[in-house]
Amino acid sequence: KDPFLFSMDLPMLDPGETTVTVGCFSATEIDATTTLRITSPDLPTQLSVPLHCDVRNTQLTTNPTSLSLGELRVGTTVSPVTVTVDRVGNGPAISLTSATLSSSDPNLSLGALAPLSTPATLALGISPTAEGEISTSIVITPSVGEAVPVPVTGSVVTAELTADDVMTLGTFCVGQPVSKTAIDLTSTGTATIQVTDVQLQLGDASPFELEKSEPTTYPTSLAPLGGHATVLVAPKRSSTANEDVHDTLVWSTDAGQVTSVLTTRFIADGGAVAPQELDFD
Repeated sequence: KDPFLFSMDLPMLDPGETTVTVGCFSATEIDATTTLRITSPDLPTQLSVPLHCDVRNTQLTTNPTSLSLGELRVGTTVSPVTVTVDRVGNGPAISLTSATLSSSDPNLSLGALAPLSTPATLALGISPTAEGEISTSIVITPSVGEAVPVPVTGSVVTAELTADDVMTLGTFCVGQPVSKTAIDLTSTGTATIQVTDVQLQLGDASPFELEKSEPTTYPTSLAPLGGHATVLVAPKRSSTANEDVHDTLVWSTDAGQVTSVLTTRFIADGGAVAPQELDFD
């Protein structure tokens, strides 16, 4: 019998989110795997989430029963996670011999199990230094009986962003129509980046106009390795010839601010060109 149980909050709102609840139950020992697949007409690809269920006949229980650490950014400070070990039901304390990691991970360290009988606690130290996936288990072994694993998963990632340091939007004739230039902020690291807003540093006094293009509203998130946001920038019309105008485009993200200096020039009637560069990458 399939041990996996599913429930889902409907309807799924657009934009919005829904919750899929996954459970596992078995009256006997079992070690099973499956894949949760989510499809939608609005998704470019099917989402796949691997699931693992390990039910054992043991006298021990842990809280939490598993640890999903999510994305951990290299160089950040992460608080230790405490795991509590106790016996199932009532009865005398159970003697414990050890707590170890099933496979070593440079980003994790395991504190001592104390005391060596239930109820006991231990701390999992987390120091994100080596980029990559985390997949191991804390294995708690009693003096008598079967060991209990606490699966630990996550990923250590880098937050890296790129945008043009300086954007020269070209030259324009005074009093004539102006054109828009697209400016991108791109995630080049392995972290998911949260972008809270994008603004012109001078605000309403800026000689430029800003249009949020993709997406049109903020906050937003950038997927790892190529996720991007795009804005359109154009200079406001000017009646002053031979004038250089400047401002700074500021992206605010959870990885810090990213800026692009904007500059353009207005000339008297004659030859003007915009944009000044064409990028065919």
